Amino acid sequence: MINKKFNLDLIPFISKNLFWYSVMVFVNKSFNPTDWWIYQYFWGGVLFVMFEFFIFSSCLIENKEENGD
Repeated sequence: MINKKFNLDLIPFISKNLFWYSVMVFVNKSFNPTDWWIYQYFWGGVLFVMFEFFIFSSCLIENKEENGD
């Protein structure tokens, strides 16, 4: 039987988040995330959470381990 474990690759996760943070700073002309339009509305928050889940899932590494069973 094969056990699947997932690890988060931290460097791509942080770099992707910093890249999108810098894009949002450029678009909104503010370093304060509470001033961004995406946080002003409910559906913007939902969109942001979905986007973060996408970034998180793209940075997961699958580790397969064989079990002796």
